Amino acid sequence: MKDFFDGIKLVASDIGGTLTRDDGSLSSFTIEALRSLQERGIIIALATGYNKEMTDNIASQISDKVVTIIQNGAIIFDGKELLETNYLDKDIALKVVEYFESKGFSPILFSGLENDCKTYYKRVSENFKPRKSYIEVSDLNNLLLTDPVEVSVWENTDAILKCKKEAEDLFGDAWNVTASIQQTRSWLEVLNPKAMKVHALLSVMEKKGIKPDEVIYFGDNYNDVECLEAVKYPMVMSNGLPEVKALAWKVALSNNEDGVANMIRKLLLK
Repeated sequence: MKDFFDGIKLVASDIGGTLTRDDGSLSSFTIEALRSLQERGIIIALATGYNKEMTDNIASQISDKVVTIIQNGAIIFDGKELLETNYLDKDIALKVVEYFESKGFSPILFSGLENDCKTYYKRVSENFKPRKSYIEVSDLNNLLLTDPVEVSVWENTDAILKCKKEAEDLFGDAWNVTASIQQTRSWLEVLNPKAMKVHALLSVMEKKGIKPDEVIYFGDNYNDVECLEAVKYPMVMSNGLPEVKALAWKVALSNNEDGVANMIRKLLLK
């Protein structure tokens, strides 16, 4: 098995529900496994829906040479080097904000690098619980003088599932509508059509001269599907959605059991 995987040049992973545990922590066991891969010349990429602050927090625990695919590919870094940005058109963003407000959701606006990637929200739903770093405003429209990274909502999972198809019908032809489904609350996001994990992953692979049969990808959710389909070795966590696990070359242990690290050690670090 070791010889079979000698050709692996890139290991890419989702973060939430995959690389980190449910409490958001990255175990020392996982950090050591990823650093060991880097020492062997294998590139580590994190492909996530997380914003830059959250992604940088995880990546910095590994090393300063991690490729980060932020907010599903809206922003891509190779270590400290900015490779690409794919922002949402501000006029579309205005329509998305209005749509989410009409559904009774609290829209969240993620700004770009020129605004230090600050996150703003307008409270519509009393059930909405923002992160401490989010900034509440009375009108998001006044902030849309430049193109944002994305407009999203973080709401009850049942409400998101009901809204997902309608949002896809309204915006999906021209823009990327993606959902990250969790047990009680879930994300629904509208982004630039190029802000897709798979676009970003393939772009990084092209820049590095890496082929699909030289890549392992770990994921667990809907926004991982295209990446799992794009590489030869798709790995899905045991806690992943059933329809996503159906795509797996191998199913890893759960995120709370350090499934990524255990699979890496089993296949690549013997």
